[in-house]
Amino acid sequence: MEIREKIGEQCWNHCRGEDNPADLPSRGILKNGVTEYCTGPEGRNGKKSPVVSEELRSRAELLWIQETQQRRMKKEWMPQFRLFLDDQGVWRCKERLENAKLSYSTCYPIILPKDHHFSLLIVLQRAHHRVSHSGLKDTLTELRSRFWIPQGRSLVRQIINRCVVCRRYASSSYKAPSPPLLPDYRVRETTPFSAIGVDYAGPLVIKHHAHSPYHITHKQDQGIQNTHTTHSGKTW
Repeated sequence: MEIREKIGEQCWNHCRGEDNPADLPSRGILKNGVTEYCTGPEGRNGKKSPVVSEELRSRAELLWIQETQQRRMKKEWMPQFRLFLDDQGVWRCKERLENAKLSYSTCYPIILPKDHHFSLLIVLQRAHHRVSHSGLKDTLTELRSRFWIPQGRSLVRQIINRCVVCRRYASSSYKAPSPPLLPDYRVRETTPFSAIGVDYAGPLVIKHHAHSPYHITHKQDQGIQNTHTTHSGKTW
C-alpha cells in the first residue's frame, strides 16, 4: 500500500498468466507448450502497426511545408503562379486544370522553392522512389501531382544524376574495345596465292550404299584451301 501511495497506480501494468511465457516453466508444461515458451504469445507475433501514424506524418509534413514557404517565398511568384492561401495556411498555385476531374492537390499544387532541403526530400523520397526510379518524365509527373517547384525539371534531373540506383542500372559494365588493325595481307597489294590458309576437318566416318544390308564405312578427311588476297578457294 505504501508503494502504491508514493508511486501511483498509473505506473503499474498487469500481464495475464496465459500471455506470459515465463510462467510456463513454474507451472510445468507438456511438450506442446515448449513452442509457446520459445516463440511467446500470439499477440507478440501479430501484425505490427507503424511507429508513426499517418495522422502524425501528415501534420509533420504540413508544418514543414509552412516553414519552407515562410523562409523561401519570393514576391514575384504571387502574380506569376496566381498564388492563394488555402484553409490550412499553405500557398497553392492556380493552374489551367481547374475544370478537370482531378484531385484538389493536382488542380491546385503546393508551391515549394527549389533551393531548400525539404524540396529535395520531396522529390527524392516521395516522387522518385514512388515511381521506382523510372526516369525524368515519370518522376516529374508524380511530383506535379501534388507539388509545384519552379525550375523543377532541372532539380529532378540533378537528383536523378546523383541517384546511386539509377547510375547503377544506366551504366555499362565495361567499354567495348576498339577494333584491331587489319593485317598486312589484307591491305597491301600482292599477287594471288601469296598468302593462303587451310581449314582442316576430320576424320569423318562415311557409309557407302545406304540401302545395302552390309554397313561399309571408311574414314575421310576434308580440307579447304583458300587465299587471303582473293575470295577463291579449293576443297580437297
